[in-house]
Amino acid sequence: MAIELNGPVHFFPIYGEERLKKCQNRDILKQQEIQQKNINLLIIDISRINSKKQTQIFLNKYFIEIIKPILN
Repeated sequence: MAIELNGPVHFFPIYGEERLKKCQNRDILKQQEIQQKNINLLIIDISRINSKKQTQIFLNKYFIEIIKPILN
């Protein structure tokens, strides 16, 4: 299993539409490569979290509620 955290640059044109499209295209290629290697990819959207502390709280909860049950 692979886990990827995607922040706002993966979803919003923070640096312009062209860079957003390039980022999203790279994401698609990466997902395809990972799938070809029979690896499950879990993408976690953290784009709407505003601070490192909130991110840590969210990820701890996400691990306990989502990831840990998958691993058991």
